Amino acid sequence: MTAPVLTREQLKAFAVHGYLVVRGVVPDWLLEAADAEVDGRVAAAPPADDAKGQHFYFEPGDQLPAADAARREYPKLRALAEEVS
Repeated sequence: MTAPVLTREQLKAFAVHGYLVVRGVVPDWLLEAADAEVDGRVAAAPPADDAKGQHFYFEPGDQLPAADAARREYPKLRALAEEVS
């Protein structure tokens, strides 16, 4: 296992809010491209109008190339994800 990257305070914030912003892990241009991919996927297949609660998408990496590149090319991202899982 790699050395922890997140502080105790960050882990606590993730536990409380369900998300965490850690700046500088992935370049902004790649995050913007990944956001656009996700927005496109949601627009193409939105949750049903009567859906309640959480809605999940599980897409293969080849369908979200920018998101997959962030995962593959920035190992710190994977380390952070492992800490909160």
